[in-house]
Amino acid sequence: MIDRRALLLSFAGSMMAPRVVRADQPSSSLPRSQKFLIGSEVPGQFSHSVTAHFFTAYAGHSFEKLAVVMPGRNGHTQAPHMTPIIDALLAQGFSVISVDPHHSEKPAEKSKTHDFTMTAHIDDLRRALMWVFANKTQIGWRGETLFLSGHSMGGYAALSLAATEFKGRIRHVLAVNPVIRGQNQIDRFTNPEHLKNYLAEVPSALRDYPRHDMYHHVGSLDVPVSIVTAEQDTVTPPQPLRQFFKALPVPSDLSILPGEGHCMISPAYREALTKAIKVSPGYYPVYASHLDYK
Repeated sequence: MIDRRALLLSFAGSMMAPRVVRADQPSSSLPRSQKFLIGSEVPGQFSHSVTAHFFTAYAGHSFEKLAVVMPGRNGHTQAPHMTPIIDALLAQGFSVISVDPHHSEKPAEKSKTHDFTMTAHIDDLRRALMWVFANKTQIGWRGETLFLSGHSMGGYAALSLAATEFKGRIRHVLAVNPVIRGQNQIDRFTNPEHLKNYLAEVPSALRDYPRHDMYHHVGSLDVPVSIVTAEQDTVTPPQPLRQFFKALPVPSDLSILPGEGHCMISPAYREALTKAIKVSPGYYPVYASHLDYK
């Protein structure tokens, strides 16, 4: 039987370097980033390209600590609920790759339409991770393992890949209001008209979502996992996330923030993110030979 993870990582090693597009200033709270288009380097190989923003405080120098951040459906690097995740990681000395999924509706691109699927969302993160490992020298990363973080559907993608193709290469997963079961995203609509409106936006949901369930992989998720969630979230309610946290082989930190919804921006949210990064058991061992943590 073919080892799919080994095959993917082997393919990643043969990928051409991603094309640098331009420096980008996504928001006033973030430093300048370098922007890459992944998938455009091999014409005809992919039906679309994925944008990645590279933030680092180590310009011209190599670094050890790297995190890859994945937004949810219609999310992107500039979204107000995503910048606190990037900020928190940068403040703890991480360089950050933030992925803009190919289907994201950025403010300037509202006329573009893409048929979102969880499968394609995972593939966007997979492709980003493949070129991260393939282009370590280009970006200056000297590590072998990294942190993953994701919001909503991006949280599902991060958890899924950490438990499957990239098992053993992820040190920690920080999931913010993550989707755990695709079917739940359909079942949450008790009003038929609301479900009809949702399926008008995501027509492939009935076919694609039921295929995705993190409980099928939870036993393989043998890395520390932190979850930050919101008491008032109706998209990914806190109770199922509390139950999932209890099922994790290596639960790290769970924060349930009162009065918050699915896309958080408050100071309490920023504090919870920082805490989740700092308390992770995975925060220490892999970097101990390079940094003096007490």
